[in-house]
Amino acid sequence: MHLHGLAMHYSRKFSLLFLLICGFVKNAAALEILFNRISVNDGLSSNFVNCVWQSKDGFLWVGTENGLQRFDGRKFIQIYRDDKYQLPSLPVDEITGRKDRNVLWLRMGQVLGQYDLKTFMFKRANIAKLRIPVDRHQFHLKTDSRGNMYLIIVGFDILVYNPATNTFEHNKSKLDIPDHWMPTIFAEDPATGNIWVGGRPGLGLFDRENGQFYHAGNNPKHIPALAEKAIGPHLTHMMLEPGGLLWIISWPPAGLQVSSYDLKKLVYRKYDKEPSEGTVYSEVTNLLYSNGITWLYGVSLFNILEPGTAKFSRFYDPSNTNFGIRFTAIRQLFEDNDHNIWVATDNGLYLTSMLRQGIRHGSIRQFKEANITSIRAISGNRVMINSWGRRSVPIFIGKNLVIKEDTSLIRKIYRSQQDPNPAFGTIWDSREHSVNGDQWFTCQEGHLVWYERKKDRSHFLTPAVFGGSTIRQVVEDRQHSLWFGTQSGKLFKRDADGTFRIAQNLGAIVTRLFVDRQGRIWVATSGNGLYLFDPLTEKIISRYDSKAGADKSLTTSTVNDITQLSDTTFAVACSANLDILNTATRRIRQFSTYNGLPQRIVTSLQVDARGQLWMSTIAGICRYDPRKGTFRMFDQRDGLITTLNNENLLSSSTKLASGELVFAGANKFIIFDPEYVRDLQRPKNVSITDILLFSDHLPVDSIQKAGGLRLSHRDNSLTIQFASLSYTQGDKLNYYYQLEGAGDEWMRAENNPSASFASLAHGTYTFRVKCVNSEGLWSPGVTTLKIEIRPAFWQTWWFAILMVLGAALPFYLIYRLKIKRLKEVHSLREKVARDLHDDMGSTLTSINILSEMAGMKLNGQNETVKTYLGRISSNSSEMMDAMDDIVWTIKPSNDTLSKLSARMREYAATVLEPQNILYTFTTNEKSHHVKLDMDARRNLFLIFKESLNNISKYAAAQNVLIHFKTDKSTLFLTIEDDGKGFETSAVPTGNGLANMKKRTEMLQGKFAIFSEAGKGTRMTIEMPLT
Repeated sequence: MHLHGLAMHYSRKFSLLFLLICGFVKNAAALEILFNRISVNDGLSSNFVNCVWQSKDGFLWVGTENGLQRFDGRKFIQIYRDDKYQLPSLPVDEITGRKDRNVLWLRMGQVLGQYDLKTFMFKRANIAKLRIPVDRHQFHLKTDSRGNMYLIIVGFDILVYNPATNTFEHNKSKLDIPDHWMPTIFAEDPATGNIWVGGRPGLGLFDRENGQFYHAGNNPKHIPALAEKAIGPHLTHMMLEPGGLLWIISWPPAGLQVSSYDLKKLVYRKYDKEPSEGTVYSEVTNLLYSNGITWLYGVSLFNILEPGTAKFSRFYDPSNTNFGIRFTAIRQLFEDNDHNIWVATDNGLYLTSMLRQGIRHGSIRQFKEANITSIRAISGNRVMINSWGRRSVPIFIGKNLVIKEDTSLIRKIYRSQQDPNPAFGTIWDSREHSVNGDQWFTCQEGHLVWYERKKDRSHFLTPAVFGGSTIRQVVEDRQHSLWFGTQSGKLFKRDADGTFRIAQNLGAIVTRLFVDRQGRIWVATSGNGLYLFDPLTEKIISRYDSKAGADKSLTTSTVNDITQLSDTTFAVACSANLDILNTATRRIRQFSTYNGLPQRIVTSLQVDARGQLWMSTIAGICRYDPRKGTFRMFDQRDGLITTLNNENLLSSSTKLASGELVFAGANKFIIFDPEYVRDLQRPKNVSITDILLFSDHLPVDSIQKAGGLRLSHRDNSLTIQFASLSYTQGDKLNYYYQLEGAGDEWMRAENNPSASFASLAHGTYTFRVKCVNSEGLWSPGVTTLKIEIRPAFWQTWWFAILMVLGAALPFYLIYRLKIKRLKEVHSLREKVARDLHDDMGSTLTSINILSEMAGMKLNGQNETVKTYLGRISSNSSEMMDAMDDIVWTIKPSNDTLSKLSARMREYAATVLEPQNILYTFTTNEKSHHVKLDMDARRNLFLIFKESLNNISKYAAAQNVLIHFKTDKSTLFLTIEDDGKGFETSAVPTGNGLANMKKRTEMLQGKFAIFSEAGKGTRMTIEMPLT
């Protein structure tokens, strides 16, 4: 299975149409219908679009002459498979289905089938064998409120789908039509379940309750609609509105006819239609009722019903390439979940939305090629729109932004003009005086038009002081004096006596005059930056330009506009970028396309009641939130026209007393309430639209149904694409994602809402994504996707264990050999100890006993022999003791310190007790289980013996303290007596002390002896335990 993604996002070439219904119903609010064209340049596979459908998961499915595509609001995905379940390579003519299931019914000519959105498998449906071939008949698919799927074979029969057999067949219990009826269309009444059926003979009704079919010739229930003779034969299309109005399209011999029958009021009515301009032929494809509007469309036909009339009217201008809709045939109108209308045409796909209040677009027809130069709010909820060469037009803005021109004021102003100079009609700016209501207009070549409201008279002035220079700006200060800025770079003031004089010469064109909350005048120039001017002292307070250095310079020294955000903060639109100026710190923050500003060129600025900054740019209207530091671009889907070229480039703005903003340029203007376009609707939860493994698309629905994505260690490069499936807000949202298991940080998805992860380590991850709109409203939940990267075999736990075991095996074998050797040595030691004890010990004992007996029998004879025998007995006795020590040392069971300490206790008793020397022997419990090897035990014991022997022979001690202890790694032996002691430096080194030191060194220990005459002796040994 493959999904083919077209690598482009649609660029949104917008079209705007507006229909003023004011002429249809008195005092009705205007309705604007906005169109947004999507074409092959935006990812459509063909501009010949036949049908549209929205599935349960929110995706839009588009059937074209080049197959099926899926649309998520940003990109199109072409659907195809390369196995037996593939879609036929045919144009997709119809898409329908149930809203509660992710299965589409597709019709491709006479090929019908179900397309499963989870498996991307196409299952072709069968058609029961009929009495005659139907190859030349048109097919249509239609569903009812009960989920039944019908196949209309136009002019022949209607079949019902049987899921058990996967076949369209006759089912009289669901719809039973006489053979002669030749049905063409039906409309179900959801309230009763009855089905109105149109056919060649006319109108019929299938009663589901009794299974009967009624028509004019069989009407025992006297159904009024069937008795209505005005409803003729040859019905082609029908639609039943929720209020019970049955729309009927018929093609009798007289031609196409549009009519309706009110099932409640029992009233029949015919309607006029208005085909496309310049066409001689039109036909109806279908009707749609949505949001109180009835649409009629088809070939060379696109109308809506004028409220309260019997007329369908054309409401579009195909000649307007910027704001028109162009088509030959409209195949389908489809209403999505957000109540947007999608128009499938032979010239692409159009998205529409309707604006009923809060926004109005308009144009001043009399201006024609004359551009709007400025726009100013005046009293009476009016706006003065000024132009270059076509004077000015005041417009009145009524309730629900209904617009009306106030032509009487301009006629009054210009009725007394004597000077025919056309420069008086080239208006740059205007101002209504706040005290007397006079109107001032600044003109080309130093001309002024002054209209005195109370006296109802005009003055056409050309003050010499202006020197013939164009007067570009006029403002009123706090003292109600008027100030003028000119093309020559001079600032003029009109004094109380009516005279004009120069206040400042700034040396550059004055582009904007602005009076701030403190009553100061800001003078924007073209080339010399921005001046802050005190109207009371008529002195310049400060100046800002592009040369002041970092954080204190404007982006450029040419300023288009300025407005105030707070007491000390001002927004400045330079010739490029937007600057935020703080007068308290004189610091300037510059915004460009590199740090958030959507468009570089800002032409005009306004601040709304919430303190948010609105600006016109070369791409349309943009909003800046000073508190959040965020920008939000608006376009047709929001109800605000997008700037495409100079014909609708907005360059001037004003704010009404009621809070609405007005932007204008060329000969067009936009009036809107900022509250109306706020994003107050919480965005939908984010949907994962695509998962790309390297460059291959994976089926998202199947993955989510399986509980997540499981990949091998080689498949560790992922791209996850996502979108909130709203076709009006989609690209106005900010997306944030997190990959739990790889980090805790939420990352913002820049530009394209997707997240790419390369070379993921094996493990378990959770991908999370959410979105937020410009008002700070987050999606209700966080969308998650479990991802498991399976480890390679060398990364698994069992392989690691095998590796550890493999690495440990040699050491284990060596250990086993060592243990074997130790056991052999242990056995040998046991044998040697046993043999020494049994053989040598018994022999020495015998010698000792025999020598003693022989000495006793001599009875004093031969003293020499007796002496030898005594020596033999003594030596054998000593040898027996030594042998006993050797046997004890060799024996393995004596390797613990507990055995050694017991041996030492025994020896101490043997040596010290006969001499009445008291002794104390102490050990700690930790030492009981410590083991020493044979040599260490022997050396330590011999040191102990030598020390006790020295005490018994030389110390003349009364008490001896023996302390034997261990810690984690060291053994300590201390032997202390209270004997006569000695001076350690005066005692010659004998074999005893030397042997003790040597044996201590063999133990890698430390030997120390401390003694003084009369103070006893203390000997310490410290040796490591190994």
